[in-house]
Amino acid sequence: MPKIPTSNFFPNGPFNESREKAAEFGANLYYQYYIQEASREIIKLQENYEAALSSDDPDKIKEAEVSLEAYNGVLLLTSTMLSESELQ
Repeated sequence: MPKIPTSNFFPNGPFNESREKAAEFGANLYYQYYIQEASREIIKLQENYEAALSSDDPDKIKEAEVSLEAYNGVLLLTSTMLSESELQ
């Protein structure tokens, strides 16, 4: 039996709408999971940064600062992508 592509199996009607909503729900779950994990990582990086500040080691401070800024940038980029996709 040939495979039927599921994306075009129900091009119209309630089944197509259900398929689209299920795909949207799955994407939202993924983004929520990613943001939750990124937030946890930012908390860890913030703690590492504070520990580096108390150690007065400029190399550790710079490394922790760069890591924290990078993760904040990734989280900002992801939230911007989510906002833009909601507008479309």
